[in-house]
Amino acid sequence: MARDYVTGPGERQDGEVVFVESSVGPMNLKSIIARVTQLPAADGKGPLKAYGAVWHNDSRNIKGVEVQLDDGEWQPATLAEEPRAPHSWIFFHIDLGEIPAGKHTLVSRAIDTDGTIQPAAEDDEIALKKTYWEAYQQWPREIDLQV
Repeated sequence: MARDYVTGPGERQDGEVVFVESSVGPMNLKSIIARVTQLPAADGKGPLKAYGAVWHNDSRNIKGVEVQLDDGEWQPATLAEEPRAPHSWIFFHIDLGEIPAGKHTLVSRAIDTDGTIQPAAEDDEIALKKTYWEAYQQWPREIDLQV
């Protein structure tokens, strides 16, 4: 750290994990679900809506956010129109429909205009890191829905 702000990610090379030093650079693509709201329940199911934020080194390069409920299909979230300034976050929301009572897991992932997808915690890009100066993996959020 005396000469540079570095991290030590691992890379798979010929079946072996090799750790390489690399400089910390521009902010990585990331998103997170920050809030989940529930409307009045009907028929033992609660209508849910999730809200969050997405950000990148240059937020103009954010293509979208997808949300997954309980390892189901990824669903597109709606990005807010404002604010849309370089280097700032963009808010998103998604209606998840009527969900049965019980424990559920929600996770978001960001996608940029180059097709880069925010990595999951088990992806090599995150799992093989020695340091976590910037934690940018997908962050699952567990909820316990009471209807």
